[in-house]
Amino acid sequence: MINFHNYGFLDCKKLKARLEDSNAFLSYYNPIWLFLWSDLYHPEICFGNEFIFIRITIPNLGKCYYPPIPVVGGDLAMTMVEMELEASELGINFYIGPVLEINKRKYKNMGITLYQNKSLSNYVYYASDLTFNMNRYKKQRKIAEVFKKKHKGLFYKLMKKEDFTSILEFISHYREEKGIDNTDLSFYSQLKMINKCFEHLYEFDLMGMMLMTEEKIYGFVIGSIVDNCTYIHVIMSLKEFGAREELLSAFAKYAQAKARYIAIDCTKDKLEEEKLEALYPQRIEYFNGSFNI
Repeated sequence: MINFHNYGFLDCKKLKARLEDSNAFLSYYNPIWLFLWSDLYHPEICFGNEFIFIRITIPNLGKCYYPPIPVVGGDLAMTMVEMELEASELGINFYIGPVLEINKRKYKNMGITLYQNKSLSNYVYYASDLTFNMNRYKKQRKIAEVFKKKHKGLFYKLMKKEDFTSILEFISHYREEKGIDNTDLSFYSQLKMINKCFEHLYEFDLMGMMLMTEEKIYGFVIGSIVDNCTYIHVIMSLKEFGAREELLSAFAKYAQAKARYIAIDCTKDKLEEEKLEALYPQRIEYFNGSFNI
């Protein structure tokens, strides 16, 4: 049996050191993301001598094993057999994912059929693109300018822990505006993730930004950097025309000095999906798994 333990705060730095220069561009391989979303995905980890093992629980699917992450030379095929045997002994299906694009052929050669699960994937952009300074982003730039002209005294503020109360007040308005029910479990999970962001804002060097005036917050965004990519963990803005564009543009201008890319989770919301596709992603980093949800 693989000696898994619950993934915790101290595992983040240890895993991050192992994943440096992996160029995964998928949030599931961001050690900070894994910790922040631990209340939803319940990650477990085992640091073995030859491989690192990670297992998460995906809603509406069950437990899913990451492909073994090599530490030193080891027999991958034999290790996969051991993982499958453990799943069988636990009485669960042996699901594997996310398999990175560069490793797909290797796993297909083992007889594993892989599916692209877009709802678990990431859009990856050049940070410079999302500043909307390029000509092909004229539409988004004009929308953001309309918002700026309408709101005099608009400014951006980098988050501090003491801003948590103000963010909670904003989220309350956001939920009312969106008509989000109190029983919405996915939204509740997002709230718990945001709470963890503020608890560990400084320890993880998280990048948080608010779009606001002295009287009102119009949106906020929180992300973290691993290697050369900024992963956006949450972005919320009021429905007001141009608020999201202005917030994303301002965040990208700040982030581009720190990392070349920005990754945003795909979404099951059709309108939000259309907005992300309109931002000309440099690529989609798919969650390739042995299941299709």
